[in-house]
Amino acid sequence: MLAALRLSVFLALTLVGAAAHGQALGRRVLDEGGAKGAIIDGVDAPRRYRWMVSLRLHSNLTFHFCGGTLIAPNIVLTAAHCVINETSGRIMPDSWNPWVVIGGYNQAGPSPPGFPWAGGPPDSDVRRVIKTVPHPKFENRDVNPVSGQWFNHDMALLLLATPSSKPTIRLPRYMQKPQLPAQPGINLTLIGWGWTSWNIYSTPQTFTAPTILQQARLTRPSGSDRGALQVGVFSWLIQGCTQFPGVWTNIAQLRPWIDETKKQLLDFSATGRVYWDPWVAGFDGKRFAYRGKPGSRMKILTSPKYNLTGMIKAVNRATGGNGTALGTVVYRRRDLVRVVAANQGMLVWLNGRPVRPGTTQRMWQGSLQLAARWDRVVFTQPGLVVTVVQPERPCTRRPAAPRSAACQPTALAAYLNIQVTLTKVPWFKLGGALGATYKPDAPWSPVAAAVGGGGGGGTAQPVAGLFL
Repeated sequence: MLAALRLSVFLALTLVGAAAHGQALGRRVLDEGGAKGAIIDGVDAPRRYRWMVSLRLHSNLTFHFCGGTLIAPNIVLTAAHCVINETSGRIMPDSWNPWVVIGGYNQAGPSPPGFPWAGGPPDSDVRRVIKTVPHPKFENRDVNPVSGQWFNHDMALLLLATPSSKPTIRLPRYMQKPQLPAQPGINLTLIGWGWTSWNIYSTPQTFTAPTILQQARLTRPSGSDRGALQVGVFSWLIQGCTQFPGVWTNIAQLRPWIDETKKQLLDFSATGRVYWDPWVAGFDGKRFAYRGKPGSRMKILTSPKYNLTGMIKAVNRATGGNGTALGTVVYRRRDLVRVVAANQGMLVWLNGRPVRPGTTQRMWQGSLQLAARWDRVVFTQPGLVVTVVQPERPCTRRPAAPRSAACQPTALAAYLNIQVTLTKVPWFKLGGALGATYKPDAPWSPVAAAVGGGGGGGTAQPVAGLFL
């Protein structure tokens, strides 16, 4: 599998306006020796292909093993064979997720600051991949060698930890076979870091591996890649030199899968809650009790970026409960938020200053809003929304009132419930009662989570999103 990874290559095809001229072929050769990649007769590409992506091996970041293209600020399109174990047919674990260099050109050139292994130019973007999603119908030769359908649907999407600043490339609209994504005879360009020369007849086989991005035009250069349209993901070729055509994955045919997968990756949402007693409904949908003594501190959600904690207090029926619950919630990032359950409603401080009810305050890259009734505060941060509620006490009836009499709520309970929603996939490790329920290695499924109190009830509700 590793040998195949090291020799595989991804070639981006772009449509450019030019007259037909010359011939060249890029290839990923399918033979018993593994997957080989080449742009035969390739030449140094111009530096304008800033959407081109170099995938780097997780265990050797100087090693380029596949290419890709930036189709959204934090989505890379590549080939499924680049992220699949070619022996088992399974997706590689998240611990194997590669890094990517976006807008790179010369792998031996000056690197961006802080990434000496990346290569140039220095203004390239370097990002970590946090999720790889191959097409579910991708067929691996080694897993199903007799099907004759090798490498069908050879396509995958990579989710980046943070968006790239580089431009994206356009994709063709959906077209069913036998329609083609472009008219026959249209001018095409092959782009990648494939071998520029290769002698299959020597023993051992010899090749020239470039460090500079290569292109092999089936046409004359056009002078501009504006409006470039990627029509294929290079997959494989029967062994040979230029007498056999290359095989590409048809992007137009798989456009519905690309769009749906992009939506799922970008519309990530995971919610967790903590209720009195306190009960925790986690990001994985499971519900459990948190055992803490009054006066002890509960780590709700912790990370290298922020910390969300609570102070456990004893509550009784007179104060709206029977057991323990959260009496104080504290959030620390660049700002400090403190919320305390009081008799007449919650008290909120932002950086040591009291927050007036019915107002919205600015926070670092976010805001804090306290309801006019003093019973709810919501603060929004990058990738995170926290809602703290001081619920009403269970309603009571006068002893002489009939059973059918309306149940009237009394005052607010003396504890807090909290809900946490992740609005972006965290690229750092999460801890605490909620963080422990976040499973980045779990398969795709709707996620929900909760930590809270208020009567021992509450179930985790599904939230549109992914385990990432």
